[in-house]
Amino acid sequence: MRSQPVFRSLPAARENRVLQVDEDVRFGNFAFAVHWIATDLEAVAQDGAPATVGRAGDAPARWAAFREDVGS
Repeated sequence: MRSQPVFRSLPAARENRVLQVDEDVRFGNFAFAVHWIATDLEAVAQDGAPATVGRAGDAPARWAAFREDVGS
């Protein structure tokens, strides 16, 4: 996707404000994936804060947060 001309023409791409996400943990139809995506979107939506998204190495901490959030 990043090699497509239209992508490279986007202001965020030209200004290097594009985040790389791990597709394995984000694309699923299970509750943990939805929680992961929501956590990433919340981080990206914070005004004035540097955006970060989760990486595969964050899975244990994200799993613990997910379990806490769902009450198990």
